[in-house]
Amino acid sequence: MNNLGCYRPRRIPHRDFGDCIQSITYRLADAISPGEMQRIVNISQLQPTEQQEIYKRRLIEDWLHANRHGICILSNPVAARIVIDSWYYYNGKQYDLFDWVVMRNHVHLIIRVYENVQLGRIIGHWKSYTGRLISNYFSIQPPIWEKGYWDRIIRDDNHYHKCRAYIINNPIKAGLDNWPYVSTKWHKE
Repeated sequence: MNNLGCYRPRRIPHRDFGDCIQSITYRLADAISPGEMQRIVNISQLQPTEQQEIYKRRLIEDWLHANRHGICILSNPVAARIVIDSWYYYNGKQYDLFDWVVMRNHVHLIIRVYENVQLGRIIGHWKSYTGRLISNYFSIQPPIWEKGYWDRIIRDDNHYHKCRAYIINNPIKAGLDNWPYVSTKWHKE
């Protein structure tokens, strides 16, 4: 199976290249209400065209940190462990897992995908598997996860360290002192 390169399955462009390090974010389906998402889209559209996606992304991140919309199931230790264990299952087989955080309503991680392994399939597996387990364990109606995900190729060591710092500081930014669901591991090219 070949890597897909750059493609746009929906509105968000994805980059699927083997042997590159990527930052990935995805969130719970109920993390942002439809009304709030429409407000975010409307505000983003006031920006210059080339800045709209970045601005929208920042507004979404700010909303996720400041609000507890939805059930925030990932703050439950069982749900968090389900997500974390799913990441470690293929670690060293399809990708290398470097840094991660499980927040109340979203996750961030940094991985290096191996050649001929498709990023979208990896994330699809994580979301399908964890969604099914969380849904069954907590008797929650699917979908658990929002469709899609956000990914970004890490350009160099400086960019990696910025992404790593973002992950480490994510719980602090959200007011979650001593948050247990964060792990960082030193990576050197």
